Amino acid sequence: MNLFTVDFQSCSLHKLTTVNVLCPAGVRKDAKLSSLMLLHGMTDDQTGWMRRSLAENYAEELGICLIIPNADLSFYTDMAYGGDYLTFLAEELPEFLGNYFPLAGQKNSTYVAGNSMGGYGAFLLAMRYPQKYRAAFSLSGPMKIAWINRILSDRELVNLSVWGEKERCREMVRQIVNEEHIPELLINSLLESGDMVRIFQGMFGSDPLALEGSNVDLTKLIKSEKFAKSPVDLYAYCGEQDYHYESNLLFEKLADGMGIRYFLRTGAGGHEWNYWNRQLPDIFEHIKNDCQKDS
Repeated sequence: MNLFTVDFQSCSLHKLTTVNVLCPAGVRKDAKLSSLMLLHGMTDDQTGWMRRSLAENYAEELGICLIIPNADLSFYTDMAYGGDYLTFLAEELPEFLGNYFPLAGQKNSTYVAGNSMGGYGAFLLAMRYPQKYRAAFSLSGPMKIAWINRILSDRELVNLSVWGEKERCREMVRQIVNEEHIPELLINSLLESGDMVRIFQGMFGSDPLALEGSNVDLTKLIKSEKFAKSPVDLYAYCGEQDYHYESNLLFEKLADGMGIRYFLRTGAGGHEWNYWNRQLPDIFEHIKNDCQKDS
């Protein structure tokens, strides 16, 4: 695979940004290759997939391109106070890359996958722009983004955690679990991130309740008429020891019986690369089967 590191000025982000492109060697000038965009997690950047996974090896076997952008701490949204990352990934980046790389650029040849924050981003792209993607793959993605925003934008709760007021913090956590039914494992894991209140307000605004039913709420988007008219195959993977496990189970219940192609695969594993790497063969097998159907 040939590796290209592309730095270019983005109109959507109003800044210079970087995307890595892995392209099979020796392709014809008139080739039209399938592509898989890989989205990184909250604490990673565009190098994470290259350093920690074997995605390149699987892509080389299939003869497809990998597109690995940097999305900073955006949750792949058009941020309330920041860059328009969703617009960048769905509209600007494909058009830009199509001018330089042998990409087919059609729905039946375009895939998106991501881990953690990137898993959410993969489903968000697929549901907001279903006309562009054949399948989306979420590895430990949070299916209830409102839960995360509720905790990490709560100044009082975060301060209690940061300043070591453990008993008051535990009491507040118990109250949230009882009243709002957010899993305690998720809350405690999120609080380990420290003070991210301003960062999350930059992503989603200052009202933590505004995300429910919004255009970044996956539980709303999966029911949308736009998604129904141009369905995308959705594949989710989440370990049973993962703090996003509960939200993935809830999403499965919602998707069940809707007539869409949605699949959840679970098993032993936490929120880490050992688990995600074990799922890669299944992801690339699905893409391989699609390619064989089209040939």
